[in-house]
Amino acid sequence: MQDTTPRKKRSQNPKAYESVSHALRSIGEYNKLYNRKQPHSSLADQTPDEAYFATLPAIKSAA
Repeated sequence: MQDTTPRKKRSQNPKAYESVSHALRSIGEYNKLYNRKQPHSSLADQTPDEAYFATLPAIKSAA
């Protein structure tokens, strides 16, 4: 059965972790997904990393 929970709500669902290190690892994996693989409509369907790194050449040129 497919999870029908909206993506924005999935990370807010309570979750029991086995340990603090398990929680940190899980949260880190979610952050990677969110920033590197998940396109955002507010960023013209780019990932946050793509949007950020696209600005770097302009920043370097201005320096």
